[in-house]
Amino acid sequence: MKRKSVWVIIISIIAIVGCAAYLLTRPHQSPDNEQAKNSSQKDGLIIKKKKTDTSSNQESSSQSNSQTKSENNYSSEVWMLMGYMAYAHDNYVESRHIRNNADLVKDVGEDLGDGALKAVKTDEDSYHLTNKFGSVDVTVEDDDVKVTGDGSTFTAKSELKETFSSYFSQIKAMSKNISSDN
Repeated sequence: MKRKSVWVIIISIIAIVGCAAYLLTRPHQSPDNEQAKNSSQKDGLIIKKKKTDTSSNQESSSQSNSQTKSENNYSSEVWMLMGYMAYAHDNYVESRHIRNNADLVKDVGEDLGDGALKAVKTDEDSYHLTNKFGSVDVTVEDDDVKVTGDGSTFTAKSELKETFSSYFSQIKAMSKNISSDN
C-alpha cells in the first residue's frame, strides 16, 4: 500500500511540474491584439491586427489627418488589396507555402488574374472577395482596413503601408481585376 502511495505522489508531482512548465513557457497571446504568427514572423510579414466583433477604435483626428495626407496616393482598391493580403496571409502560407511578401503579392495577383479570387466593388470603399476558402467583405476606413468574415479584423493603414509599400506598383496593377457591382 505504501508503495502505491509513493508512486501516486511521484506521478502527481511530475504532472504538476509539467503543467507549470507548459504554462510558463508558452507564448502569451492576447485575443484583442495579435500579430501574424508562425511563418509570418520568419518571412518578415509582421502585421499588428486588432480583432473585434463590434467596432474599431478611432485615433485622434489630428493624427488621422496627417496620416491621410501622406496616404492620399493609395486608392481605395490598393488599400483593400493590402488589407486582404494581411488578412489572408496565413491561408496562403498553409495552402501554397509562400516564403515572403513578394510571394504573397504574386500569388494574390495570380488568383485575381485567373479568377480563383473574385473581387467586386460593392460601394465607394467596400468590396466583396470570394475564393476557395470562403468570402469576406473588406471596408476601407479612415485609419484602417476592416475585413469581415468570421468576426472583424482591423489592420492599421500605417502597418499595411510599411509592409506592402515596396509592392505598390504590382498591387496597383492588380486592382484592374476588381469588378464593379454597379
